Amino acid sequence: MDAKQLLQAALAKIPEASVTGDIRRITELTKIASRAKEIDAELSRFQEEIQTLFNAVLETHEASITPPPSQQAVRLPELIGPLAIEIDWHAIGKSVPKLTICERQASDTLRRLIEELFNNLGPEILEKLSQLKINRGPLISKNPEREFLNAKSRRSYAHQRISRTEYSVLTHSATPEKIAAIIEVRRMLGLPVGSIRAFEVSKEDQIKALTADYLN
Repeated sequence: MDAKQLLQAALAKIPEASVTGDIRRITELTKIASRAKEIDAELSRFQEEIQTLFNAVLETHEASITPPPSQQAVRLPELIGPLAIEIDWHAIGKSVPKLTICERQASDTLRRLIEELFNNLGPEILEKLSQLKINRGPLISKNPEREFLNAKSRRSYAHQRISRTEYSVLTHSATPEKIAAIIEVRRMLGLPVGSIRAFEVSKEDQIKALTADYLN
């Protein structure tokens, strides 16, 4: 039996106790139901934390593996910016090759992620992501001038238009904040763990990527 089943069982017994007027029993069942609800919420938080830590373990483990030279020659030129995103379309159920996105600017990389999801999963994902709140407002919006407004300066936070849509994506954030937002994007869309990975690219790797054509 899990916490949800306990909650349902306790709630189901309350009407019976109400018929007999057993106040002591009603109070006891109410306390049990309340505690079961608290436990269920705690378990959900624990599950989310475990999933976040698991993502961090995967990212740290994979980033720590030094690929052989033959793979480096292919991979390094992709990592030209501070943020890289890998999309495993097969894990999502799409017959599309795995994609790595890494633009010169992290803001461009984030915009391209939303565009790729839109192109491959359909326009309905935009409505879902418009409900995703991050630290400065919704992640994407049809009305960025209002929803991305900095109340103090009365100017909009940095954002970019998502190609072929009426939406814009909020890009005013540090790279770690963008990575956290990308994890929430995957969760909001119900995509499998590991299907979308985001990680910071070291300055050393960026320099290697940018100079790879000249050194080879």
